[in-house]
Amino acid sequence: MQFRHRLHTTGETVTWVFDDNGMAHDVNGLGDAKGKLRSPLKKSGTYTYTFTEPGTYDYTCTPHPEMRGTVVVQAP
Repeated sequence: MQFRHRLHTTGETVTWVFDDNGMAHDVNGLGDAKGKLRSPLKKSGTYTYTFTEPGTYDYTCTPHPEMRGTVVVQAP
């Protein structure tokens, strides 16, 4: 799974795609995003989250903590 830094606007929905040849990953929020971003561990499929508040949302993959990403959300 590849994480990218992206800029979004409140109200946008972000989709993470799990497609890593059968290796399981998840999306697990860090810091202020903890408890907001939380997908099940998946080998395939998608996870979506609609961002309703501006902020910086950091996340990681639980089985692979070196895999990290950030979503930055701005007010429209």
